[in-house]
Amino acid sequence: MSSKDSTSQTENIAYIPYQQLGEQPQKAAFVQVQVDLSDLTENEIKMLLLFNKASYLINAIFMDLVDKNNFLIADVLKKLEESQMLKDEEKKIVRDYRMVFHLQNGPFSHMPRKNLLLQIDKQRVEDILKMEGITAEQIQIVLPYLFDSLSPNSKCSFYPIDLTEDELNNLPSEAKAPNTIIIRKENKLEIVPLEYHYKETCFKIADILQEARSLCEDAQFMLYLDAKISELRTGTQESRRLSDALWIQHDYKLDIVISLAMEVYIDFWKGLKGEPIAMVLKKNKSFEMIEKMLSSHASDLEANGPSPFFRKNINIEDVGQSKRKLKIRPCDVITWAGDQISSPYTTVAQSLPNDEWVKNNFGTVNMIYFNTGEALQSIRKGKSLNLFLPNEIANRLEKHLFLGDQIHSLIHEIGHTTGQGDSEHIGMDAHIFLEDYYSSTEELRAELFGMYGVQRCGDEGLLDAIVVEASHYAMLRTILNSLDFPPMQAHQKARNMMYHYFVEKGAIEIVDDEEEIEIKIGEDDKMKIAQKSLVKKWKYASNKLHQTVNEFLNIVQRIKSTCDKGAAIQLHKQYCFDDPIGAEIRLRTSDRALGRGLIFPDILEPCKSDSGGTLSGGYSIHYPSSFLDQKVIAARL
Repeated sequence: MSSKDSTSQTENIAYIPYQQLGEQPQKAAFVQVQVDLSDLTENEIKMLLLFNKASYLINAIFMDLVDKNNFLIADVLKKLEESQMLKDEEKKIVRDYRMVFHLQNGPFSHMPRKNLLLQIDKQRVEDILKMEGITAEQIQIVLPYLFDSLSPNSKCSFYPIDLTEDELNNLPSEAKAPNTIIIRKENKLEIVPLEYHYKETCFKIADILQEARSLCEDAQFMLYLDAKISELRTGTQESRRLSDALWIQHDYKLDIVISLAMEVYIDFWKGLKGEPIAMVLKKNKSFEMIEKMLSSHASDLEANGPSPFFRKNINIEDVGQSKRKLKIRPCDVITWAGDQISSPYTTVAQSLPNDEWVKNNFGTVNMIYFNTGEALQSIRKGKSLNLFLPNEIANRLEKHLFLGDQIHSLIHEIGHTTGQGDSEHIGMDAHIFLEDYYSSTEELRAELFGMYGVQRCGDEGLLDAIVVEASHYAMLRTILNSLDFPPMQAHQKARNMMYHYFVEKGAIEIVDDEEEIEIKIGEDDKMKIAQKSLVKKWKYASNKLHQTVNEFLNIVQRIKSTCDKGAAIQLHKQYCFDDPIGAEIRLRTSDRALGRGLIFPDILEPCKSDSGGTLSGGYSIHYPSSFLDQKVIAARL
């Protein structure tokens, strides 16, 4: 990694500063993600190259969909950095800005929902851009993103900015489909599938997948690629459901998850529209023992769950009249794109697909991303444990934290597959009823199910007690970190509600812990003395935690199963709010890296390899010298 990308660098982690209006200075950490392709054939490596190429185009669609000006901003910033009129220190500032811009896939972070500020004189930037040939119109578009206080459009490009709720509700049901956008033309509203709106790019992606398919020898995976190609070319609900069903069934060691409508976290208006996502994956075998253990007990976790709306006495292979399978797929990420590239949140696990009809009839795959999780762990490595937890607990659990966190993440994703509607809503999609309260309610349900499931696995002797405890305290660390900012994003809202409910029920306690604090003395601060002081820390009341988790899970499951939006609203009003303790959290975590940038390696073809190639067919792995040198950054429609 090139030192030009970092203000400071520790253990191959680069730290980049950034600033938002009204916020404390922050930094993002950038780290390489390790991959092992040594067991792949030459054709499989060629397939990965093609899958990567397809993923990069998905990222271009995502950037355009989030903000139509993103590519203009990116190109102007690159031009600005390359300008000979900038001083070296100014070039560094622009490069740092570009790093975080591309980490976020745009000028706005998910938390807080504000734009980045460029720390150079505005008039100087404007003058340089004019001399570099940037038009006055382009300058007027770009400068507000760099210097003014802006918030992202909650409707993105999914809806006209002036679309009303009444107009939306009067449109056909396709208007609320996850893969459509609504366009106003000559005072008329048109519903357009994303696959049609981005037809040229989608056809390019389909052609790339067709080429990869010709290299594949796994029949099930070939069928999945066939269906995915059809989905990209047609955008129909039928083709999307077919590709989802075939994706669930395949068991190939390579994978590509690619869609224009997957998660719904960037539709802040209604939470209906999916966003473009792509992931190129390879099975990770080191997690197989945990995978097999959880796979065999997943149905038991739901059947014994603390809610009448969990399905009882079920066979995981045969639910009701349908074949509803639950699979666990530990993976290493080769590359990812779209909403997977964001800040400050990084996806560690997912339950896919999200289509309720597919889930009810074919099941789900619970994905956990092992190598990216390890990369994230290397960034935070023990940090914030002693900041929040009593030293005895933090020191005892530190080496078990990563495993405990991974297991909770996996059971969290299993949680997304559980439960059913009441007699009036069975088989229905709660998303349609809960609307913008759905995502945070569902994430709350899954977080609680994760804690319940980890505890049950421990009670049954499937997990060591210390791993169970580490898992719960990893969750407490996550909960406390979520209080850093006012609750805006779905996961953050969920954890915010957990904190306030747990405190109300006495399941989280604030205790005094003895800390040794270093105090500088003398005029030049050269002398230091250590002084012991009592510091507020957080811990669980173990005699109340599990009952509290189960009670809260029952409440939230009932809201989803009855599709009770009024109850969801009341729950958020009561437990989701900006807590004054956030100021203390911010003070303690001021030195942490809020954003996390992952650098994936390139796969070099034989003729381009300096090393002669260490993989099949003479291919080799090469890490870009910079986050900005990744091919995904350069992708355009």
